[in-house]
Amino acid sequence: MTEDTSAYWRKLLGVDEPVNPAGLDSFHSPCIIFRPLLFFLFGLASRFFFPLKGHGLENLPAGPVMITPNHASFLDYPCVAYLMGKRSWDVYAIATKKYVDNPFDKFFMLCAAHVIRIDAEADFFTALRAAAGVLRSGHSVTIFPEGTRSKDGELQPFKVGVGTLAVEANVKMVPVYIKGTKDILPRGGRFLKRGKVEVYFGKPIDPAPFIEKKKVTPAYDVYKEITDELRNRVAELRDRSSSK
Repeated sequence: MTEDTSAYWRKLLGVDEPVNPAGLDSFHSPCIIFRPLLFFLFGLASRFFFPLKGHGLENLPAGPVMITPNHASFLDYPCVAYLMGKRSWDVYAIATKKYVDNPFDKFFMLCAAHVIRIDAEADFFTALRAAAGVLRSGHSVTIFPEGTRSKDGELQPFKVGVGTLAVEANVKMVPVYIKGTKDILPRGGRFLKRGKVEVYFGKPIDPAPFIEKKKVTPAYDVYKEITDELRNRVAELRDRSSSK
């Protein structure tokens, strides 16, 4: 069963197929030329409304990684990308069709990132396959493991697909905790409030021990275990932020 489950997911994600760099072209948009201007304006807004501070940026390893923050606000991705500086240009972001298909939100999203559109009900697996292709091409992916923004700011359960992708694509995950964005731009909000934002980057989770464990443990259990480990790491960053 372990081998069958793993083989199924490897086939679904296409991790054993030849890498096709041209396959990334569909995620690129001409709007990206506005990125420097967008982030310049974002920097000005952050100075006025929400002082933005990053912690642990040195924990970002070289090479392709999965950046996995908690999600409580539409501001979450731009805060992480802004702090990552030039490296954010190499990052693709998974976003739900609700925002990608909205003309107003779509423009800003396509300016801020190379976007992988996801329909959680119809083509969730297609998005994971696309993310696997991005990672295998040497680029990074930002994916929110909760799947959607938290209504109350508390951590929600993490989707096991995130752990599956990390294990089968053999890519490290960087746990990230974002503090403060819910109060500045809550779910459903359109206007910024004053506050403070801090982003904590944790040490990466290496999938190697979990890949080894998959030899003797059912694959789904391994996917679940690494997903739980990720959530625990994000919770630890949350607790560390609360102690300051």
